[in-house]
Amino acid sequence: MTDDVYLGMQAQNIATVDMSVIRHIESTALDEFFSDVDRVSLPTLSILSALSQMWVFGLYEFLRTWRQRARTLIGFADKLATFATAKEREVYMNEIMYGIKQKARYVRFAPVFYLEHVSKIGDEDFMTTIRDYKARTEDLFREVEAIRMPLAKHEMVGKERLFAEAPGFGGINKLTGSMYWQIVLSESTVTIVERRELADKFMGILSWHEEEEAALHLAQTHKKRTNRSRRRERKNEKEAVSAAQSAPKTSDVLTGSRFGLYLYGSKGVIFLPITEYPDGEPSLWKSASWRPDRRDGEWRRVEASPNERLDARLKANVRMAADLIDAMEKDRQPACSAVDGRWTVEMLQGVYLSQIRGGRVAFPMLERRHPLDNV
Repeated sequence: MTDDVYLGMQAQNIATVDMSVIRHIESTALDEFFSDVDRVSLPTLSILSALSQMWVFGLYEFLRTWRQRARTLIGFADKLATFATAKEREVYMNEIMYGIKQKARYVRFAPVFYLEHVSKIGDEDFMTTIRDYKARTEDLFREVEAIRMPLAKHEMVGKERLFAEAPGFGGINKLTGSMYWQIVLSESTVTIVERRELADKFMGILSWHEEEEAALHLAQTHKKRTNRSRRRERKNEKEAVSAAQSAPKTSDVLTGSRFGLYLYGSKGVIFLPITEYPDGEPSLWKSASWRPDRRDGEWRRVEASPNERLDARLKANVRMAADLIDAMEKDRQPACSAVDGRWTVEMLQGVYLSQIRGGRVAFPMLERRHPLDNV
């Protein structure tokens, strides 16, 4: 039912706040915790706690609204199935459609999508998706409900309306930076509810539901394309191919090297030929474009004066050794220290770990073994 624009917008708002706001604050909390002070600052903790609770409330209201509508549709469909004749079903449909229209009598201009949903309760395929989607949200809704009661009403879930212990007080997961809360379910049962886990489950359910909608949308879009749009696409493709062919390549660099380092700046690109170091000379392409082409200019050597040039690899090694000796004598860190090397290795391992997890990796990494050891 997220084809209802207003329900879909509400779901999108929840996802946007999660991905674009709260997760950034969670990352900040982790950075602060692993800094020298070894704790999260009070301003960061305060805003993270406040936004996390407000986000839980928003998620609860969305799930409650959607599930309430789903229950109503399922009830309508079950009762419709009890009528034996087409005439009886028609009378029943007219009755419930009239009731829905009465509820929407003050909606004058905006569409009421629920009317369309009610009109399809006789469609078995539609009702199957409603039942399946409601079943998939069951566990998530119960978790959100369990944390929403202590946060909002300071009470435990249940008819007795018992007081909740330390309502609103939570901790921070040291792996994700997310807020979590300890919830007492009964005299002998306690559970932990983490905001990030709720968000991941919600995003997973939403993605599952939208896969079919996205496929249908793409099919409808493809069907509605006109010959004019196809010609425009072919023209754009030709321009893209032409631009790619004219863009500078590694082989275009004057040094002839095909291995090196590119440094992109706001006013140009510098190429440093690694294979010819220290004899190779860097080259410069002056263009503010991310992918400069030959209309912007060309590669030009960056000439070094004789006093600045290292004409042999041996001299480069001598300078590194001299810097190390000088660092030892003066009790300072060398230009490239072991700490720098450790961070380099850790960043490279972070690339592997990020790919394996499919997400962002925090530094310093808690897992000190190579990520591929567990693959």
